[in-house]
Amino acid sequence: MINTGAFAEFDLSVDNHSLSIIEADATLVRPHAVHRLPIHTGQRYSVVLDTNQSATTSYWLRGSMIEWCFTGKNRVLDPTTKAVIVYSDHSATIPSESSRDWADAHPDECTDLDEKALVPALAMRPPPATTFHRIDFSFGIGANQMDYAKVNGTTWAPLANSTTLVDAVDGLNSAQATAWAGKGVVGTFGANQFVVGVSSGTVDVIDILLYSLDEGGHPFHLHGHEFVST
Repeated sequence: MINTGAFAEFDLSVDNHSLSIIEADATLVRPHAVHRLPIHTGQRYSVVLDTNQSATTSYWLRGSMIEWCFTGKNRVLDPTTKAVIVYSDHSATIPSESSRDWADAHPDECTDLDEKALVPALAMRPPPATTFHRIDFSFGIGANQMDYAKVNGTTWAPLANSTTLVDAVDGLNSAQATAWAGKGVVGTFGANQFVVGVSSGTVDVIDILLYSLDEGGHPFHLHGHEFVST
C-alpha cells in the first residue's frame, strides 16, 4: 500500500477483515494486526489480508481521508474512496449489507501508526556514522505570493531540458569533474538544487539531523534506502 497523494493522511481498511502489517517503508517487521492502517503521503506498507470470511459476498476496501488534518470543513468532499474485494470463487461485485466498516473511530489527529507497535523482524545495530548533515525543512512565502517548501533554504525547481542526475553525470565527465565529485553540499548545481555528495570510493554511514520548522507534520523517507531512527 502506497499513499501517492499530495497532502491528506488516509485510514485504510477492509470490511470484516483485519490487516497484518509485515513491512513498513522497506523494513520487514513482525506481523502486527490492525483494523485501520493510517498512512501519510509517501509512506508504504505491506500487509497480509486474512481471507477468513464468507466467500458468498464481496467486501469494501475503504480509504478514508483524515479530515481532522484539514484547516476547514469541505462540504462537497466525500472523504472516503472505495474499491471492492472479491474472493476468487464469487462473481458479485457490489458488497451487500453484510460488508461492514469497523466500528473503531477514525483518529482525531494527524499521527502515524504507533511506532512502538512495529518491531523490525531482523534487529540491526547501525555502525558508527562517518558523515554528519543537518537538514532543515520549512515553508515560506516567495515570488508571486506563492508558498514554497524549502530544504536548507533551497526550493527545488525543475530544470529546463535536463534533470539533476543528468547534470551530475555530465559534470563528472567534464573537465571540472573534481568540483562535481566533492563530499558535502555540491555548489556546482544551481541555486534551486540542493545536492549533497558522498564518498564514491567507500561506504558512508550518514548521520542526518532533521529539523521541521513548520507547524504541520511531514513524513520523511529516502527513496531506495533504509534508515535507522535514533
